[in-house]
Amino acid sequence: MRIPVLLALVALAVSPLAGAAEGEDPAAEVLALFDPMLISIDAVLDDPEASPAEKRALIEREFDIWVDHATMAHAALGPRAKEFSALELASFASEFERYFQHFYVSRMALRDAASREAVEARYDPESGAVTVRVPGAAAISGPLPERTTDPRNEDALFRLRKRYGDWRIVDVRIGSVGVTKLFRQQFDSLLRTETPEQLIARLRDRNQQLEARNPLDPNRPPATGQR
Repeated sequence: MRIPVLLALVALAVSPLAGAAEGEDPAAEVLALFDPMLISIDAVLDDPEASPAEKRALIEREFDIWVDHATMAHAALGPRAKEFSALELASFASEFERYFQHFYVSRMALRDAASREAVEARYDPESGAVTVRVPGAAAISGPLPERTTDPRNEDALFRLRKRYGDWRIVDVRIGSVGVTKLFRQQFDSLLRTETPEQLIARLRDRNQQLEARNPLDPNRPPATGQR
């Protein structure tokens, strides 16, 4: 077993969301857990023997426990969620989770020495949320290829709230662009002419395209369909 991957697997065996002392400053509590998670991901990224598929699977498992996918999927639909049946909402949430996994794996694939500086966390007592700033560079685009923002070098701001006793990511901002807000704008536009079923099918097709291009694979095929 390769040492970096072994360390990552050991880290996965212990929940990164447990063990913070009661009464601890929320920002310090989150940072004490979030920073080691990033260090573990960096160990996976730096492992010269791990295949791109292995790296992707490990990063997804390491990061996924932090994400409140249900909250993010609902926020991405906004008021349009009421147009979906219970089954359609479940299907949409599943496809949205697949897309967001690709989104953050792509983000992590860009981590370099500059983006591995100490992360920062800030607690907002009014909203009860903690925002974690992770230095780095990333181009943000929506989940569908019809519309993208300009590439830019920006920090990622992960917004976390206490959900069922644990801190979970409920939104991400890349610079001034909110991820769920960007998604909501796209979905709202598409749902003016498409049914929920058609939107889900479109997102499923997009996920299949993205999953065929592992962002950790230097030999991945080029992107298509982007303007």
